[in-house]
Amino acid sequence: ETHGTGTPLGDAIEVDALNQVYGGSHTEENPLVIGSVKTNIGHTNEAAGLAGMAKVILAMQHKYIPKNLHFNTLNPEIDIHSIPIQIATKTIPWETQDNKPRIAQVSSFGLQGSIVHIILQEYIPENGKEEDVKKSKDSKEDHILTISAKTPAALNELCESYLNFLEGMEDNEENIEDLCYTSNVGRQHFDYRISAIGKNAHELYNDLEKRME
Repeated sequence: ETHGTGTPLGDAIEVDALNQVYGGSHTEENPLVIGSVKTNIGHTNEAAGLAGMAKVILAMQHKYIPKNLHFNTLNPEIDIHSIPIQIATKTIPWETQDNKPRIAQVSSFGLQGSIVHIILQEYIPENGKEEDVKKSKDSKEDHILTISAKTPAALNELCESYLNFLEGMEDNEENIEDLCYTSNVGRQHFDYRISAIGKNAHELYNDLEKRME
């Protein structure tokens, strides 16, 4: 994933650097595929590096390298045919051999001189680990829901809102985790507080209602 802003000199220098570093481990039959998310969504300025990371992670998840859009004319300063580098002019299946993890690099160059070049490697779980994760999710654990407000009246009103939300909430483990995490971490904590414990929305509702009495 290149920085690739489309400038004649900058792109040529970047491709030449990639060839110097990675060209020796690639061939015409197994080229280094390059692209830039800027052809898809434009230049996101300060977030350009994060956009490149997001693209690479999604490519790893879906096992496809997305094509560069709006690529019509090759930069004449880049002699792409003499180096083992391929521009992704079409969507390419991202295949690996012997179940090896997919590896990619992301480059991002800041106007003020911040130069970043990182290597990302796909996570491949060890045999049996996915089953262990599934089993751990099946055995539900207690969740704690913390609520706070500036005054007792405000706390009571907020608790009523949580009760209404819990009452209509699907009893889904991820939903419960998201609710508790947002309330515990995403909100500022004030002096008047209350908490509830439960494995699901029904138990949290009953415990919160009991503690409000």
